[in-house]
Amino acid sequence: MAENDPVHEQRQQLEHLVQEKRRLQNEIEIMQKQQEEYEKNKPFYDKLIHFHEKIETLKNMKEEVIQKNSELSKANERLKMKISEVQEAMGNKDAQEQLLKQLLDEVKQIKQDLLQQ
Repeated sequence: MAENDPVHEQRQQLEHLVQEKRRLQNEIEIMQKQQEEYEKNKPFYDKLIHFHEKIETLKNMKEEVIQKNSELSKANERLKMKISEVQEAMGNKDAQEQLLKQLLDEVKQIKQDLLQQ
């Protein structure tokens, strides 16, 4: 019966609110201490933040270089294949000229793609 008692329910709600208030006060105290620590050592933390930003920039640049290297490796492999085809066509002048023209066109396209990036 005590569980259905309105006074008992109000007490439970009040206890819950008191606990929540303590939790929030503790959280506020922690945040205040963190803010004080930051203010006390602001130049250091600002340098640390700036350093972190530089690291992120370098990570992004590294990813771009990796991507560009991958693209260049693929282009290099395509050119090697074309050169092999030209070498295989050494006996047939017309085929050789056609393959050299294709190779030149592909080199121009790769150059144009690289300049656009």
